[in-house]
Amino acid sequence: MENHVRLLCVSLLSKLDAEPHRHLVLVLCPWPDDVIPLASSCARAAQQINTSLTTSSGPIHVVLPEELKDLVDGGEIFDAVADKLGHIPFSNELLCAIATAAARRLNCEIGEPAIKVLAVDCDNTLWANAVADVGPHGLAIEVAAVSQTSSHT
Repeated sequence: MENHVRLLCVSLLSKLDAEPHRHLVLVLCPWPDDVIPLASSCARAAQQINTSLTTSSGPIHVVLPEELKDLVDGGEIFDAVADKLGHIPFSNELLCAIATAAARRLNCEIGEPAIKVLAVDCDNTLWANAVADVGPHGLAIEVAAVSQTSSHT
């Protein structure tokens, strides 16, 4: 696992060096308690990632699993049914905690409420095509999305 952690850190730091104006929030999600053999490895990996990345000069923030657990405040973290049906192991409470932590980090980094909307993975939902495939200028915005955004400005 240590080699994978090192590779992840090197990759993220090189991306930040190449694009220092980009803000990066890395959320390290909790792992289930029933994987005890991996628990200590996961905890060490999370601390190693946190130490490696937070010493960089780039705009990077790391959210550790403990912070997410604190935000959930005793609520459910995992959802066995959602995991079985859709391979989404986390509860709605944890998903909200992830979004909250990421938004707080971005707000602190930017320093003012400049972001009005944060859209994550809207490929083939709000627009046709995938940004990675056709670039931002090749997207086809759906008429319904345009009318919805226009009515709220």
